[in-house]
Amino acid sequence: MKKILIATLGNRDIQLSANANLPVKFHDLFEKGGSDTGQNLIIRKSGGGFLNNSKEVFENYEALQHEISFPMVETYLSKLGNKPDLVVLISTKQEPLDAQDCHYVVLFLKKWLEQRGHIVDYYPLECSPVDFPELVNVFSMFYDGYRDSQLYVGNSGGTPDMRAASYAAGFFRNIQFITIQARSRQVNLTNYAAQEKLVLRHVVENMLANFDYNGLFLLPFDDEKVKSLAQYALARLSLDFETANALVQKTGDNSLSLPEIMEIREKEKEVWISAKIKFHQNAWGDYLWRLFLIQDNLWIPLVEKKMGGVIVFNKKSKYAEWNSLLEKKPDLEKFLNEQYIGTRKLDFSKPVKIVFDHVIKFYEKNGALNLEPTLPLYLDLDKIMTASLRDLRNGVAHNYKGINRAIIETELKANSGIAIQAFHQKIAEHTGVPENSYGVFDYLNSKILDCFT
Repeated sequence: MKKILIATLGNRDIQLSANANLPVKFHDLFEKGGSDTGQNLIIRKSGGGFLNNSKEVFENYEALQHEISFPMVETYLSKLGNKPDLVVLISTKQEPLDAQDCHYVVLFLKKWLEQRGHIVDYYPLECSPVDFPELVNVFSMFYDGYRDSQLYVGNSGGTPDMRAASYAAGFFRNIQFITIQARSRQVNLTNYAAQEKLVLRHVVENMLANFDYNGLFLLPFDDEKVKSLAQYALARLSLDFETANALVQKTGDNSLSLPEIMEIREKEKEVWISAKIKFHQNAWGDYLWRLFLIQDNLWIPLVEKKMGGVIVFNKKSKYAEWNSLLEKKPDLEKFLNEQYIGTRKLDFSKPVKIVFDHVIKFYEKNGALNLEPTLPLYLDLDKIMTASLRDLRNGVAHNYKGINRAIIETELKANSGIAIQAFHQKIAEHTGVPENSYGVFDYLNSKILDCFT
């Protein structure tokens, strides 16, 4: 990998020794600097202006080359130790040239470095040195041209906006910045990893607030723990419990393990939490699908309890398990055989929602559900979803109809006389998931965010 030194230059980078043995006419091109230049002189800004004076300095290179120094650039080179493969000099060169542009300073330094065996490029900035947004764009494009190299940026020269832009554009590129403290002359080499993590943490907080786990894979942050937790979260959100369990070892957190066989009510909690997340994300079609997944399985635990067996939806066996349960309940089977859907007889040969509805009716009619305290809530939820949301779900699934929160709210109020928040409270009561809880995802978000501290 090539090692490249990048140096931003300003009007104090080129300096002349106060004891230089030169004709007076050359001294007239310089003036006393500040405390950061010691006894050295810098190019005069008056008496012809900086641009003209620096041009004259460059045109007299042969006479001045041995008396001129570049303390900051020489410090950068010293800090690197080994000679870089390339030195890139960055300075303003506006069109037309501005009175403060350092174009001729760069030309002098380029020649001076080349005579000392360095390979040098010049990258002129044509924009204003105080146009921060444009400077960030320019530095970003510049850095993009050296993606496969290790960059060292000495940016003590130039305007404050140039320095700030070089930092901002350099985030997440593993650039090493060489900084010089003006008063102490202390030199530091840092990649600002801690500051980058602070920025990333803010971005990640916003992503996690919207449960955007896919977005984590696009961040300039290569961390296997973050990836494994994000993959696990996506599997749980997709109700892919088998994949989630397979990822537990990668997360290093055994508390995330799920039972191999999950009861209906436990799965129901997972579905409702994921539905709340889809609601939060304005993913209305996914939200509706999850609601009807809850409704389609609402009666199963109660039906299993009354029929004394586990309901298995097994098409390959032609639903033999289900029909075996029915054979043990002749009164129920007789009742189902007498039921009609419109003008058609009820087909109860397979365990589906419409059949479960009639099984519940049978046991309710016979008073066998009087001791089930949750039955009124189940019936209420089933009624609301059938009356207010089923047509919406079918319209999305079969007719490509659009859906949004306002449409859902309108249907709930018109057909069930209930607001969406009150409807959610009923599901929260049914599932036992607190309204303000997102279950395991609250925990996962906390674990992910801990990786950015």
